[in-house]
Amino acid sequence: MSVTLKSKNSTLRNAQAQNTLHIVPPSAGNLAVIKTEVVEIFNHIKDVVFQTDENLNYIYLNDAWVALTGYHINETKQNLFFQFVHTTDLAKFAEVLDMAIVQKESIDTELKLLHKNGEAIIVQLFLKPLFNIHGSLVGIVGTMKDITERKRNEEKLQLMYQALQKSDKEAQRLNLELETFMYKASHDLLGPLASIHGLLVLAKAQQNQPETSKYLGLITQSANQLMITLENLLEITKIKQGKPQSSEVNFREIIDEIITFLSSNSDFTKINFEYIIDVEGIFYSDKNLIFSILLRLIENAFAYRRSNIVPFIYVSIIGNAQLITIKIEDNGQGMVGEVQEKIFDMFFKGSELNHGSGLGLYIVKNVLDKLNGTIQVESQERKGSTFTVVIPAMQ
Repeated sequence: MSVTLKSKNSTLRNAQAQNTLHIVPPSAGNLAVIKTEVVEIFNHIKDVVFQTDENLNYIYLNDAWVALTGYHINETKQNLFFQFVHTTDLAKFAEVLDMAIVQKESIDTELKLLHKNGEAIIVQLFLKPLFNIHGSLVGIVGTMKDITERKRNEEKLQLMYQALQKSDKEAQRLNLELETFMYKASHDLLGPLASIHGLLVLAKAQQNQPETSKYLGLITQSANQLMITLENLLEITKIKQGKPQSSEVNFREIIDEIITFLSSNSDFTKINFEYIIDVEGIFYSDKNLIFSILLRLIENAFAYRRSNIVPFIYVSIIGNAQLITIKIEDNGQGMVGEVQEKIFDMFFKGSELNHGSGLGLYIVKNVLDKLNGTIQVESQERKGSTFTVVIPAMQ
């Protein structure tokens, strides 16, 4: 708003014009009519429009002032601006007003006023000091917008945000405690189980009764399953708490190591296993985590093979120094849609025939989250599945 204060002795023709904004010079034609129309326009504005004299006494206020403060205009005029500022903001207002006058610049700030009923009101205050041709202050003009409700809502949102932060920190603390428990429980139970497993192997080797051998075999199988579950839980904890370590990844070495590991199972040698590796440049990532992904996806394809056909597993690793795409395809049991949605859940087993821990694909998903990778699955029941993994290189 650009206004000047030049007229101080004009008389309007009606009572409403007594509360007059001094914006039109005396030489203007139809002065009273113009002032009356301006006052009428200002009184329809929801924000407060005001003018003070050189002593900062109010000489004009529109009707919005009454709604904002509860004070009638006649109670306010000729009173100092400072009289309506909340005591907590007096020093702040004096400082910004002095700066505006000294620098001859407008200001836009939040200010707390005092309502007639004693309540605090927060306004967005814009004011501009006005000077005559000699550089002397002749008053200020400005507007006030009620932002009390907005500030209250902002405070509520801030409190909610702080509460959410507190809840998030508590959830992180509980999660850390749970992971610590999983780590300790897995670590502390693995030792005794390993001992039991060793003793069972010795006992089985030294007895001759068929029934005893059968029961010892079942105990050994259960102990092995429990050991696998605990090892998986321990690996999950390490993945969640650890930080990926970047190094050069040799995919051929990883595949060869996996083949050697799985070949200890005679059934794996009956599978038609093929792979292709085509990587341009050197790919950097956490090679141990890459090994875990490939091993578990290949183990998964092996576990869900069909016995009535010649099973195959086809692995392709294609990419460059920036991005790797891994595909693992099989002609195994496959999955229906509702199973595909849950395969990455903790302890989920897609089939009753699965004697695993239900943690393999959950671990794969957690590893990929650590590496900022993704995984997708396409599957048809009794036709097979294809897992597609995309992993960006580590910087």
